Amino acid sequence: MYNNSMKTLIAIVSIFIITACGGGGNSTPSTVVSMEINKTYTMEKGQTIIRKTEPTQIVVETIIDSGKSTAKLISGAADIESI
Repeated sequence: MYNNSMKTLIAIVSIFIITACGGGGNSTPSTVVSMEINKTYTMEKGQTIIRKTEPTQIVVETIIDSGKSTAKLISGAADIESI
């Protein structure tokens, strides 16, 4: 009886360990683009602008009808990160 209980316990623990190790397989790596001064970038859904220095000036324009946005780095340094 003790032997069967021990085998069952080891089997259950093994299943939990194997299941717990499978995480993170569906995540996609993020992409980072360093912005250049006076270059216009088309922003996509899920992208974020990250300021790298202070002060940094960025102009973001959005067309309301289409929802499309552009960003232009005026001064400083920034990155566009896609998640």
